[in-house]
This record gives sequence, C-alpha cells and structure tokens, in this order.
Amino acid sequence: MDHYQKKYIVCVVFCVILAVMLLMLGGFGAWKYLQFNKLASSVMYAAKNSIGQPYSVVPTTLPLPQPDPSPQGYSLPTALFLADMTLRLERFVNGVDAALELPPGVTQLFTDRHNMVLVASFTLNGKVGVVCAFRGTIHTSEWKKDFMFDLVPFQYGVDCSVHKGFQKIYGTFRDDIFETIKQAAPTTVFVCGHSLGAGLSLFLTLDLAKARTNADIRTYTFAPPRAGDDKCTSALERFIDAGPVKEWLQVVNSNDIVPLIPPAVSPNIWKPKHPLMYSHVLPLKFLRFSENLYSWQNNHSLSTYIHFLKTTVGK
Repeated sequence: MDHYQKKYIVCVVFCVILAVMLLMLGGFGAWKYLQFNKLASSVMYAAKNSIGQPYSVVPTTLPLPQPDPSPQGYSLPTALFLADMTLRLERFVNGVDAALELPPGVTQLFTDRHNMVLVASFTLNGKVGVVCAFRGTIHTSEWKKDFMFDLVPFQYGVDCSVHKGFQKIYGTFRDDIFETIKQAAPTTVFVCGHSLGAGLSLFLTLDLAKARTNADIRTYTFAPPRAGDDKCTSALERFIDAGPVKEWLQVVNSNDIVPLIPPAVSPNIWKPKHPLMYSHVLPLKFLRFSENLYSWQNNHSLSTYIHFLKTTVGK
C-alpha cells in the first residue's frame, strides 16, 4: 500500500467518523428539539387549557362607592365595584365588547391611546369621585415591558425602587392622569387595577400621595405582581399613617402564579452578585382566597376574582 492509498483510507475513515458524529449530534439535537416542543406545549396547555372552565362574568350595575372611607380600611362592595370597572376596560380592549360601556351615573374622562387606563367620574351625595382603573397585560409590547424587571429608582418623588418596565408604561400617561384629576377636583380618587394594572395602581397611589392632592386616595388591586422594593412598603405605610391613603386592599388568589412574580430574590443580569430584592407592598393587607380552575389563565382571570367578591359580598 503506497503513501497515497494510506492517505485516502485515512480520509475515508475520518469522513465516516465525522458523518456518524453528525448523525448522533443531529439525532440528539432533534430529540432536544422535540423535548423542548413538548415542554413548551405543556406550558401552554397549563396556561390556557384546563379540565375546568372559567367563570362567566359580565359587567353588572352596582351601587356607587360611598364617598366616606370605611373605618376598617377597606370595603368589599367598593372592591367589587372597582373590579367591575376594570373588567369593563379589559373586555373592551380584548374585543369582547364593541364599546366601553360604563355604569349609570359614571362619566368617562380619559383613556390613553392603548386603553391601558380608564379615568372616570361620578357624583354621590354631592361629592365627586374619580376612578382610575388599570387593566392587565394584553398586547405584545406590554408583555415585553413585563420582562423588563430590573429595579430602577421611582421617578416621581418617592425614595424607592420599582419595576423598570411597569414604570415605562406608567410614564406614558402619568401627566394626563394628573391633569384629568385636577380638572375633576374630586374629594376621593379610587385607584384600581388587575395584574400589570395592579403594579401601575401602586405607582399612582404613591405619586398622588406624594403630590399631596386634596383628595382622599382609596386603592384596590387584584392579582398584584411584585412591583417594587421594601422602600415602597415603607413609603406607603407613611402615607397611610399621615392620612392621604385612606383605604388599601390587595385581593389575591392563592392558586394564581402572578402574585409570586417577579421572585422576591430575582436574578440581576447586569450585576449577578447583586440580585434584585422585590417585596410585596403591605402583605398583611391581602384578602386571600383559594380557587383552582386548573389553568394559570383561569386562576389569574379577573372573572375569578369577581366571582369570589360577589359570593363574599353576598354572604
């Protein structure tokens, strides 16, 4: 066997080995791809599908909130009314309702171009109330903001750190909300929100309290994610003690995953040795219930929260 034949045989053996390795890697890659698809499919199934069914809840005409704050620090009828207002906004943006229909006696004052926030007013016993209702995440651009979970300084006068993506959204309509409230001159501002909207409700509550408006602030949130650090809690406690925040309640389904995120200790991509320390605001002021409809989506749905409030108020 001459020199050239040896080189030829070596090349053939090398090509065969390389081909076998590529086939093995390809097979492994295909297996991993299939496994990833299975994982993704199972996640989507857990999120959207279930053996249970979501509650069928439609907007309902409810009594307007009483102008005077409740002595116990929250009112379940008020919580139900505000959840209903938020539901109306979410149904309109999701295309369930062709128009944004408000309860009798309630007048729309402002919505931003993405209908993230609804500002409306009503008059009861000669006193003007303004409702600021924030909906949950619907559009792709909002999902992207949800994942911007770096903690950044709150830009509106309160010494605390907040969710970066949420603050970006809040900043797009913050001045419009303040101007609308100023023009309405209410005695009470009712702030409410679901999911992402609950985080925005926290920001508006802190912002209004710091601005020292003449109106009382009464805030109700549903399925709130963590939206800031423990300094937010300290600031809110001060505002409750000082008086501008008259009511504060967070309603949480213990089977809902959203109130668990971002994690209390979240990874910091830019500074791995300095994790992000998130905190729920005033966890003692949670109204908890347990409803498992066998999917993330159903457990998180505002209809699930409204069903709980309706059954509780009716007791």
